[in-house]
Amino acid sequence: MPLKQYQIDFIELLIDNEAIRPENRPLSCGRMSSYYVYLDRLYKGENLQKLGELFLKALNDRLADQKNPVSDNFNPNVLFGVSYKGIPIATSMAIASASSNSNKEFSVMFNRKVTET
Repeated sequence: MPLKQYQIDFIELLIDNEAIRPENRPLSCGRMSSYYVYLDRLYKGENLQKLGELFLKALNDRLADQKNPVSDNFNPNVLFGVSYKGIPIATSMAIASASSNSNKEFSVMFNRKVTET
């Protein structure tokens, strides 16, 4: 299956900003990954805007997929950003949605990795 344009654009965004690097790193699930994504390399406004637009396109594409059994009855209005890296993704998606011509607006929720004492 060929990549969609938003997928190609995402890969180019990572490469252009040196945000993806070959590294053997353990994932939180215990598996090893041969590359690592440094989202902190995308923290310029223009890059965050593009990140949100691309992830929003991916979400809309997934929801429009007729083979997706969830898409029939699923109409999200909250984006959950898992700390730490998921927070800027969810936030940039919500901003991209509000900035677009869509009638859809998202709220953002996130968790804390470290419990407060």
